[in-house]
Amino acid sequence: MKFLFIFLPLFVFSKNICDLPKNIDSIVDEVKITSVSDLKRNNLKGLCISQIEFKDTDVLWKFLLLWNPSQPKGPSLFIPHDNENTAFDTGVYTIQTYGGAMLSVTGSGKRFYNGIDPNRNFKNNIYSKKVFKIIDSFRSSDFGYIALHNNKKGYFGNGGDGTVSINKKTKGIVNFPVKEEDNIGISNEDSLVYFIGSKVNIDKVNLVNSFGINVRYEIIKGNENDFSMSNYIFHKLKDKRYINIETLFGDFKTQKKILDQLFLII
Repeated sequence: MKFLFIFLPLFVFSKNICDLPKNIDSIVDEVKITSVSDLKRNNLKGLCISQIEFKDTDVLWKFLLLWNPSQPKGPSLFIPHDNENTAFDTGVYTIQTYGGAMLSVTGSGKRFYNGIDPNRNFKNNIYSKKVFKIIDSFRSSDFGYIALHNNKKGYFGNGGDGTVSINKKTKGIVNFPVKEEDNIGISNEDSLVYFIGSKVNIDKVNLVNSFGINVRYEIIKGNENDFSMSNYIFHKLKDKRYINIETLFGDFKTQKKILDQLFLII
């Protein structure tokens, strides 16, 4: 099957290193790349890029799959929202630097895909099984599951526009803001990481806080399930190694810095 090895602005076909892994090739369709805005914005030298799709009930899901052929095993990132461009750019930086792959929902340019929030569609369905099949094909055992998101400044309760903040009180979430003395210039209310568990791992929190990173800890109990990626990992995969890195739209510098710090300490 033909595949794309991209050195923008030229598309060069390769028959070997950029072929889809067989276990992925057997569960998706590889199609002509049509979602190019995210690609044109980035320097993609050395990466393999494919647009893939599969159908779940009456929804045709489209994704961009990028990976580093020189080190295909590594972190494997999921970017569910096509309007969060900074997350995509951080994903490109990550796999160029650390290897591995990134899977990004594409084709809509919006948060919702055919009226569905891709991060709230992790149910007992084809979508969930195939997304994790793809992610796990590239994920090294040294890494857990990593999601990248962007958000709007502040939150409704304090006069902002967004829904994510280290200052926002949310049921089931425990906030651990960075202490003033540990602030290294990447801590603001909109920049943070999410962890999950049935209880707080305070040693992990203290370590991450000490590197200047705000932490929101999602406590998942019993059969509680909002069908997010984090809940699927906890309930279905029986895993707690989930990290979601959140920063403001356009704040690539901070998202990159948080990711680099986390890879040093976790």
